[in-house]
Amino acid sequence: MNNQRDVTTELEDNMGYKILDVKADIHEDVEKYFNKLLEKPLDLDKLCLTNDEIKKMLRDDILDIVDKHFEKIER
Repeated sequence: MNNQRDVTTELEDNMGYKILDVKADIHEDVEKYFNKLLEKPLDLDKLCLTNDEIKKMLRDDILDIVDKHFEKIER
């Protein structure tokens, strides 16, 4: 029984570290995304996008970043 507890605790510890690493990677990638996006001022009139379209674009891009990192956990 004690052996099982040690294995479970070790798995939880390893998973905890992995989740923290993934969280840090997500934060880093989101920051890179916005830095790249804001390198040049966006002329929204020339893009011909509505506010809702811009929100959808940002949401989709951020969710793609998060999904990419959670795929690492699922493996």
